[in-house]
Amino acid sequence: KKDITQRLAANIKRARADVSREILIEYFNNLENTLKNVPACNVYNYDETNLVDDPGRKKLLYRRGVKYPERVCNYTKSATTIMMCGSASGVLLPPYIIYRSEKMWNQWTENGPKSSPCCSERCCASGSRYNRTSHGWMDAETFTDWFKSAFLPHAKRLEGRKVLIGDNLASHFTDEVINLCETNNIGFVCLPKNATHLCQPLDVGFFRPFKMAWRDVLLRWKNAHPSLSSIDKRDFPHLLQSTLVEMDNKKSKENDEQNAITRSLISSFDATGIAPFNRNRVLDKLPRDNVEEGEIQNALVNYLKEKRFTNTPSRRTNKRTRLVVEPGKSVTAKRSSSSSSESDVDGPVTNDNSEEDIDVDDPFFILQENEETEYLEVNKDEIKKGTYVLVKVLGGMRKTVNYRYVAIVQNVLDDELEVVGMKSVDCAKLTFRVEENDEFTVDFEDIIAILPEPTVDTSKDIVQYVFKKVVDVKEI
Repeated sequence: KKDITQRLAANIKRARADVSREILIEYFNNLENTLKNVPACNVYNYDETNLVDDPGRKKLLYRRGVKYPERVCNYTKSATTIMMCGSASGVLLPPYIIYRSEKMWNQWTENGPKSSPCCSERCCASGSRYNRTSHGWMDAETFTDWFKSAFLPHAKRLEGRKVLIGDNLASHFTDEVINLCETNNIGFVCLPKNATHLCQPLDVGFFRPFKMAWRDVLLRWKNAHPSLSSIDKRDFPHLLQSTLVEMDNKKSKENDEQNAITRSLISSFDATGIAPFNRNRVLDKLPRDNVEEGEIQNALVNYLKEKRFTNTPSRRTNKRTRLVVEPGKSVTAKRSSSSSSESDVDGPVTNDNSEEDIDVDDPFFILQENEETEYLEVNKDEIKKGTYVLVKVLGGMRKTVNYRYVAIVQNVLDDELEVVGMKSVDCAKLTFRVEENDEFTVDFEDIIAILPEPTVDTSKDIVQYVFKKVVDVKEI
């Protein structure tokens, strides 16, 4: 019992749990060669994170017996991305801030982190840098800008070889960044996949105290501005500066000479075995395979190994069917086995793929997933007025989405066709009607297929065209 205790467990994904000792050993073997004769002040780790507009939960005083303790505080799900970078010697570069916006305003760049507690050397004298993207996170273009404008000026003043360590996101690999690394004697090191919780210094020891300080600063700001529903971008820079100052002012009983940010960075590189180099700092965190007999019973050991390392069984690949239900109508469970009686179902059921068995007037019918639509090959000579075609049309705000429509050819020109569009009127994509005002031209190369002639249904108020097979359309 003295070797076993109850602890609050954190959830990690199975992909992270599957990181093996062999992968980490190979990583450290390569890292050892890269870090040879490189001082701690030349070893840097970068990582992006986000600061959310939510101060989180906090313990407060309430009257005994209160069942639902609540605190009135506005918050949103919005977040701002920042790129952080620090060295193994405890130097933190000014953060690189990325707003979600199409434009930038000067007020969004005022009173941000500058000088202490970040690097106060001449290379970082301008302080934090600011950028914006439409999605609000870092992409290849913004990463290249961060590398050239924030990290490279700082690295150039350092003597000897430099090492930059980070995750293996595709946006961090550009030809320009790699060429700049080779030109300036910078080793660009990627961490093992799904192992940043073990090997990334900023993840291991820096971001937790940093975000604790952020929540405290944010809560004080919200208490001072109770009417504001979210953080104004004009306030974000000085809130970030206040967060770094508050984090840096935390005292330590063991070491009062160093500021908290310096201590946090040094201990983070130490905990990940990078500086000083010690692979056992990470390998010792992995579950041991050679458990001594009698320490824990074999049944428990086998259970833990099974939960951590056994692959999840794949889902059954039984053939399934897609139910097409008309809006406003309900269905019951369908039994596809031949032994089911007629009393088991409400309404007719289609059990084979023959064209004659499909009745579009039924409340629903079943489409086999492997049923393929038969199209006629595109032959320009066979296209004439009245031909039914499946055409490709670019749509969306940026004209980048490929839509597929059924259309009737109205006129054949030299290099294009004049067509009128059709719109499906049922979920099965079998029945269509003509859109009178939807006339447009398409190139011959945008003709996906020639469709077989449908059956014309004039029994309803609007003339409908019924195809024998499902048409693979993608409509707005």
